[in-house]
Amino acid sequence: MLLPEFIPSVSGLSNVLLTLQTVDQNLRNLSGHSGSERLQSYQRWSNEAARSLGFVFDPADVERMVLTPRHWVLQGWASPAAGDLNNLIDVEQTDRVRLFERLLRQYQELEMQWGSSELTLVAPDTNVYLQTADYFDEIDWCTVSGRVRTRVIVPITVVKEIDKHKHTYKKVKVKNKEGKREEVEIATRARSSAWRLRQTIADPTKVAQLPLGAEMELLLDPLTHRRMDDADSEIIDRLLALKQLTGHQVSVVTQDGNMQFVAKINGLDVLPL
Repeated sequence: MLLPEFIPSVSGLSNVLLTLQTVDQNLRNLSGHSGSERLQSYQRWSNEAARSLGFVFDPADVERMVLTPRHWVLQGWASPAAGDLNNLIDVEQTDRVRLFERLLRQYQELEMQWGSSELTLVAPDTNVYLQTADYFDEIDWCTVSGRVRTRVIVPITVVKEIDKHKHTYKKVKVKNKEGKREEVEIATRARSSAWRLRQTIADPTKVAQLPLGAEMELLLDPLTHRRMDDADSEIIDRLLALKQLTGHQVSVVTQDGNMQFVAKINGLDVLPL
């Protein structure tokens, strides 16, 4: 699943879609023939769009959607007769139409996928892939969640963290299937987990099936996303975005006490393993 470049600040995909559709339609219907009429029409649209989008998106996102540098040039335009006003409005209108087309397509796809879904979402942290007796594809995730329809979410940051540990030559003790403690080398475990992930999620754009009945899906970021320096914070942030978009609670599966604490205070559920 590819997260959209703008994450709403409120829950409910239908409300977000309605707002985007209204803003998009009003943008396409800008009126006026003269430069003065078109400028006034654009200014009315941009002010109203910024106001309505502000109810469902953060101010920084509204700025990127509507309050662009070109917008401020048009807001401060001194005389309709000065400069190439019509072309400037055309360029800004075309750019905004393309943006809202893309956003509408993304959110319509999300609503189709998640609108009536009864999935339970679980997200193992990096240590589950590296420091448990069973590999991720050997775990009965439906039993862990207590739900028949369970999907394991894999944030791309987790994949990158697993890759980093391919060169971590230290050993940790884990309980094996007989309940006895045994040593595993992190580097070896990271390589094996990375290979198993590639085999399981052969197509990163599709939902994969795990052997014991659960599903697995990679959570991808748009190119415009700026990752946090701290991996745990980044994972929590992406899972919160998923929760906000889908309206589904996301449960973090972790044995790390600090990760459990941070997840809980941010409104995510926590499941032991």
